[in-house]
Amino acid sequence: MWHRATRRHVGWRFASLLHHNDNGTIGHGETTLGLQFLAKCSEAEPGLLFGFYETPARLDAKIAGVCQPLRGLIDSGAAEVRWQPPTDDLLDAYGERLLQAVHRRKVKRLFIDGLGAFRQASSTEPTRIGNFLTALMNEMRVLGVTTLYTLEVPDIMGPTIRTPIGDLSDLAENLILLRFVEVDSQLHRLVSILKVRDSQFDASLHEYVTSGQGLLIEVTADSAQRIMANYYKQNLGDPFATGYRREGRDRL
Repeated sequence: MWHRATRRHVGWRFASLLHHNDNGTIGHGETTLGLQFLAKCSEAEPGLLFGFYETPARLDAKIAGVCQPLRGLIDSGAAEVRWQPPTDDLLDAYGERLLQAVHRRKVKRLFIDGLGAFRQASSTEPTRIGNFLTALMNEMRVLGVTTLYTLEVPDIMGPTIRTPIGDLSDLAENLILLRFVEVDSQLHRLVSILKVRDSQFDASLHEYVTSGQGLLIEVTADSAQRIMANYYKQNLGDPFATGYRREGRDRL
C-alpha cells in the first residue's frame, strides 16, 4: 500500500481487504492492491495469485495498466496466476488446488482474490466454511506464507462488521476496509485500517485513487473528513445531531 507523497509501504502477515459499496459491483481497487502486494515477491520468495472473478485476459490488462513490474515476475516464474472459475465446484477441490500450488512452488506471498467463492462452494454444507478457512489459514501460517485476501461485506454499522463467512478474528491478523461513498453524484474511494493484531495503528479514513502506479493514498485524513461530513449532511442531516453511522457495502 502506498501513500501519496511519502510513498511509505505498509506490510502485513495475514490481511483481509474488506470492500463495501451501495453502487453495485464497481471495483474498489482491491485487486490492484493485491497485485502490488505480489509485485514484491522474488525468486527466493515466490508469489501466487489464486483468483476467482478476474479472468486471465482481464488480469493481464490490469497488470499492464496498474502494476507493470508484476509482468516480469510472472514471465520469470517468480509469480504465478491460477484462475478458478467460481462454479459449483466442491470446497475441498479449491482447497486442494491451492495447497498443491503453494507446496509445489514453495510460495511465500499468496493473494486470494475472492474469499467469497469458498463460501459459495460450501453452500450445501454452510457450517463447514468457518472451520475450513481456519484450518487453511493455520496451514499458511505453518508454511510461513504471507497471505492477503479480499472479501465483500454486506453491511458496516457502528462497531459491528457482518461478513458472509462469520467471524474474521481467526482468519486475519490485519483488516483493511475499502469503501465507496457517494456525495453530490460523485463516487469517492476511502480506505481505513480496522485491525492490526498486537499493534497500535491509525484508524483514520483516507481518500485514495487508482493510477498507473497502483493505489495512491492521501497522506492526511483531511479530504476524507470533508467527504464524510458532506455525506452525512446529504443523507442524514446534521451529523453532530444524529451521530455518525457507517452504512453500505464495503470490502476487506
